Parts: sequence; structure tokens; C-alpha cells
Amino acid sequence: MISNMVEIGERIKRKREELGHKQQSFAEKIKIDKSSLNRYEKGVQTPSVETLVAIANGLEVSLDYLIYGTGDENTARKKDDAEDYI
Repeated sequence: MISNMVEIGERIKRKREELGHKQQSFAEKIKIDKSSLNRYEKGVQTPSVETLVAIANGLEVSLDYLIYGTGDENTARKKDDAEDYI
């Protein structure tokens, strides 16, 4: 079962802050609006699969970690590998 969006949002925010990114700079890095990132982190909006892949890549975590809270928190996904999920 997929964790609820609040838990995913908490993981996004926690990892983003650990990496020292402000919301604005991270949103620009992954090419989304800061307001969208804010809604994802608060768990009030669900990101698309493509956006989840971009977030995971930007945070250098696996999709398993981001979505389920399992797997390797420190596994960076290469862009080519991420296309397998789309």
C-alpha cells in the first residue's frame, strides 16, 4: 500500500532540507513551480509519476524510499534508469 501523501511530503521536505535546498531553488532544479512543491510537501496535492521521478532524482533517493519509506534513502537514480518507471 502506498503511504499517504502527507508521509511522502514529509520525506520530500526532510530530504530537501538535509541537502540544504530551499523550496525555490529545489523547485527550479527539478523544473516545477515552488507552489506545487509546497503543496506536495504539505500532502495536499499528488505529484504525477514524472514529477515523482524528478523529485527522487533531485533528492538522490530511490522511488521506493520516496513513495513507501522503504529501500535505500541514499540511492541516486540516474535519468536513464528513471525512464523505466514512466
